[in-house]
Amino acid sequence: MDAPATFGVVLRQTGSAIHQSTEDAHDRLRVEASVMKVELVAIDLVKRVFQVCAIGEDGKLLFNRKMLREKFTLWLKDLVPTIVAIEACGTAQYWARRLQAIGHQVHLVPAQHVKAFVRVHKSDRDDALAISEAALRPNIHFVPVNTIGQQDLQSLGDIRSGLIAQRTAVINQVRGFAAEYGIVIAKTRQELMRAWSACRRWPVLHGP
Repeated sequence: MDAPATFGVVLRQTGSAIHQSTEDAHDRLRVEASVMKVELVAIDLVKRVFQVCAIGEDGKLLFNRKMLREKFTLWLKDLVPTIVAIEACGTAQYWARRLQAIGHQVHLVPAQHVKAFVRVHKSDRDDALAISEAALRPNIHFVPVNTIGQQDLQSLGDIRSGLIAQRTAVINQVRGFAAEYGIVIAKTRQELMRAWSACRRWPVLHGP
């Protein structure tokens, strides 16, 4: 009869130990960030776990390890403002603005420059190291960090481009369908609309 109660105590003790261990890990990260002398931090962005590569002031690798998104954010808040290099990919603009807000200088490295430094065996560690190597090269043209307003305009432009591409695909599909009935329509949207207006007056075609 005492087993369930004992089991509950063990669970509570285990949960407390895990919580304390997590807090200790956070404290260690904060202390590490506050004393570490870093010249550059390179980040390979993924959904929840980031690969973080830190380069010291002497140009040597300090560490190249994974960090959960939450730990990464706390670590960078306590880090002395430094250069943070990110490959210009999805979510990079968001993180660039967020890191700039806490005092870091952000370099968005174009993907083609990062690719030149990726090792044969691709991995998150190699990607983060490649980002750091590319960011330290002279004469690299970094991608500008967008403001919220610029990001809004870019998003609207991307949506418009997508809608135009979809419209073009539908026009080509309709032209293909019409060709199966012997109706040839020029490529332009205006020609399709003229043909559409005209076909309403055409007799039904049953073929030869």
